[in-house]
Amino acid sequence: MCGISGIFRVTGDKPITENLMKAMTETLYHRGPDDQGFYINQNIGLGIQRLSVIDPSGGHQPITNEDGQIRVVCNGEIYNFHELRGLLEQKGHTFRTHSDTEVLVHLYEEEGESFPGKLNGMFGIALWDNRQKKLILARDQAGIKPLYYADLEHSLLFGSELRALMASGEIPREADAKALHYYFSFSYIPEPYSIWRKVKKLEPGHMLVAERNKPLRKTSYFHIELQSIPINRNYCSEKFLEIFSEAVKTQLMSDVPVGTFLSGGLDSAAVTAFYAHHYTGKLKTFSLGFEDTSYNELDYARIVSRKLKTEHHEIVLRANEIQCVPEIISQLDEPFADSSQVPLYFLSRFAAESVKVVLVGDGADELFGGYETYQANRLASLYRNLPNSMRYLVKGAINMLPVNSKKISLEHKLKRFVEHSNIDPVQSHASWRNIFSFKDQEDLFKPEFYSLIRHFKYWDVYEQHCKEWQGISAD
Repeated sequence: MCGISGIFRVTGDKPITENLMKAMTETLYHRGPDDQGFYINQNIGLGIQRLSVIDPSGGHQPITNEDGQIRVVCNGEIYNFHELRGLLEQKGHTFRTHSDTEVLVHLYEEEGESFPGKLNGMFGIALWDNRQKKLILARDQAGIKPLYYADLEHSLLFGSELRALMASGEIPREADAKALHYYFSFSYIPEPYSIWRKVKKLEPGHMLVAERNKPLRKTSYFHIELQSIPINRNYCSEKFLEIFSEAVKTQLMSDVPVGTFLSGGLDSAAVTAFYAHHYTGKLKTFSLGFEDTSYNELDYARIVSRKLKTEHHEIVLRANEIQCVPEIISQLDEPFADSSQVPLYFLSRFAAESVKVVLVGDGADELFGGYETYQANRLASLYRNLPNSMRYLVKGAINMLPVNSKKISLEHKLKRFVEHSNIDPVQSHASWRNIFSFKDQEDLFKPEFYSLIRHFKYWDVYEQHCKEWQGISAD
């Protein structure tokens, strides 16, 4: 993980100083403590904090082409860089490092603005073409790596995290009302919004092109083409295993130690299993458990670890460690209320003592319909066909169930299901994911709500952040 930042003066000649670039880039030190690099030339400034994973000693960024006219900073990894490098060398390009980032400058020389479409990887890229006075920002197809930008009157600012842009002092602290709505609905702020009105997130598979004295262009370079072809279950299974195995194998491309997070679930177990298949050494796995047995899955992680003969490490998160919540909040750029950030913080800190890179199983539920809301979609079509009188009786019986505080209890799921099953299927799915309903959101801003939550132990921490996020403040 690295962090990139920069400024491009699209019009005018306001100076970009070294102090300004350092102020922005050093906010990202935690993303890349191994190396720091800058490029400042008249109307453009690029900065990077680098975590050295591939070619630690030779991959200093910004990286240039042969004549120094093309420069790039990159957060992420390009998995097909060996293949691309071979093709580019055949066309006469000269490489000075073994870094995957260097292929970007030469690939741009060959492909122009279409170069991101040739990449297989996870990345946030900023590429400067000094001849054409053109800046290109690109984000990977799945949106694994973040990339924020602010299109101001005379400048385009960008960074891997929101804090880098705000460190410039050029962006007004005006909250985006629509972003707040999404936050209270889903506990996070989706692309293209951010908590600040002037700052946006670049969508996955998109690129921005900025040129001197020209309007900003945003385009999608990635499109999924769906085809209907005659296939069977065995073919799908074999093809998936082939693709999945290759995907894990490409992510093992590293010059530093790599491990995996192992929860005991199907997704992380599958990643770990294929990693063990391709890895010749002793694989390190890391798991986190809870004192509450309804949340604890360490037993399943141990079973997988024993089966794969990994070097297993585990910790247990205890209730009193909630004291670290203020520290966790301080790492966030904008409101984010997914409770998984707490165990993930502790597990990441624990794993960092042994390895520099970890593979995780995130994304499987989205790709393969693993969330229970997808199952609810199927059941809802049957529920809607019941007579009104029967649905009324079912809903009444379910609402009488006692409240259960265990993890995603059956009582909780049933109540959420019947509450929103009678509306349009798309709205039903969204409502099952809602944290607060529209009425709840109106209640959030009532004085009695604040009088209640002020009793919460860490209210002072939240209130300070709320004041910074203007518009949510109790004042």
